Amino acid sequence: MKAALLTTILIISTDHKPAQSLRQTLEANGFLADVRAFNPDKTPTEIQQHNPDLIVLDLYKSNGKAPEICAAVRSLNTTPLVVLSTTNAPDVIAKILDAGADDYLIKPVSNQMLLASIGKLTRRSSHNQGMLGAVNRD
Repeated sequence: MKAALLTTILIISTDHKPAQSLRQTLEANGFLADVRAFNPDKTPTEIQQHNPDLIVLDLYKSNGKAPEICAAVRSLNTTPLVVLSTTNAPDVIAKILDAGADDYLIKPVSNQMLLASIGKLTRRSSHNQGMLGAVNRD
């Protein structure tokens, strides 16, 4: 699946090395991607500066704080948010989704599943923006 060339994805990660691999995968599939380390003090500014079309929150080692990290990122804006984590406990996943994630994928995740999730969310986001634009023109 090839993405629109201008779709920008900000990867916020708790571990740099897997995030770089993810960035390479996304770029190989036509996305513009950038990686930033999760930092409660810097992440809000970085999200505002990048103004991405989608955020991937890669929680490699979140030490049980995944719902709080997700809520912190979600509180900044309504950009589509995909969370990647090794946690497969239904109660934790439910808390992450309740905290504002638009999708949750258990790592390791196939490139095909990741790209399908991103495609779904970017299509939905584009559709919603088009609807808002139509409303604003009237």
